[in-house]
Amino acid sequence: MPFGCQTDRPGNMTPREDKSPYERFLETRADYIARERVASEQAEKVLIAGAAGVLALSVTFLEKIAPTPKSETLTLLAAGWLLLLVSLAASLITFVLRSQNYRSAREELDLTAGTAKPDFRKVDAMNKWLDRLLHVRLWTLVVGVVLLVVFAYANIPRAS
Repeated sequence: MPFGCQTDRPGNMTPREDKSPYERFLETRADYIARERVASEQAEKVLIAGAAGVLALSVTFLEKIAPTPKSETLTLLAAGWLLLLVSLAASLITFVLRSQNYRSAREELDLTAGTAKPDFRKVDAMNKWLDRLLHVRLWTLVVGVVLLVVFAYANIPRAS
C-alpha cells in the first residue's frame, strides 16, 4: 500500500488528504503492524495445525497401512514424533510468552502515560527469544515431517 493511502481491499486505495503527513505515517504504520500481527497469528495456527495433523496422519498410517513397521525404521518414527511434539510445545509456549510480552509492553506504556519514554528493553529482549523460538518451531516441524515421510516410504506395503 502506498504511503498515505488507505484501503479496504487491494486495488482500492484512496489518498488521505485530510491528514498531515505525520498522521498519515502513523496510520499507515499502525496498519502495517496490525497486518503483521494477523499474519503472525495465522502462521502460528498453521504450525500447530500442521504438526498436529502430521501426528494424526502418522498414527492412522500405522493403524491402517503399516501396522507392523520394520524394526529398523522405528527410530525414524520416534524421532519424527518427538520433533513434532517439540514443535507443538514450542508453539504453545510462544502463545503464552507472546501474550505476556504484549501485557508487559502495555504496562510499561501505562506507567509512562506519555510523560516519559517507555523502557521496552525487556520486551525487545523477549521478542528476540520469540524469534529464535519461531526458528525452532519451523525446523522441528520440517525435520519431523521429513523423518515421518521417510518412515512411511520405508514401510509402505509393496506387492511381491
